Amino acid sequence: LDAELQDSFYKGFCRSFLWPIFHNVIKAGSFKQSLWRAYCTVNRRFADKVIEVYESGDVIWIHDYHLLLLPSVILRKLRTARVGLFLHTPFPSSEIFRTISVRDELLRGMLNADVVGFHVFEYARHFLTCCKRMLGLNHYIQDGGFLGILDNNHSVIVQASHAGIEPELLEAALEANGACERG
Repeated sequence: LDAELQDSFYKGFCRSFLWPIFHNVIKAGSFKQSLWRAYCTVNRRFADKVIEVYESGDVIWIHDYHLLLLPSVILRKLRTARVGLFLHTPFPSSEIFRTISVRDELLRGMLNADVVGFHVFEYARHFLTCCKRMLGLNHYIQDGGFLGILDNNHSVIVQASHAGIEPELLEAALEANGACERG
């Protein structure tokens, strides 16, 4: 990334706009269309790099709020890829999240992952509430006790895990969920 794009993406959109909101702080007038475009551009560039090295059967793990659109961008080209997203930040309440003008785009990006993970259940609950209030999506309990959201016939596992993932449990959940046979 050139210096200007990196600055607009990281310092501009991520750190100055998203980070405060994800920590339940609203800064009036902080959204700028040019910074949003930088965020979208960087997510597309990351997707291009992932696609270059992707091999069938790989699980793609995306970390944190910097790349919330990445699951959507990847799946436009790799329809059967398995994608996980883990947020290392809090997830704001729906009252705070709804102040983001591009909230639907961010939620839809996250919902294109097969698994969305949060550090604690409170953050997962905030995400589920946002999906219900903003997109009209209900959550349910999947086989095996996992929380799920069904969006356009795509089932997303929502997980709270403060320490990380357990690959065997994830693989079993993905297989039970049919995510391994996406297409």
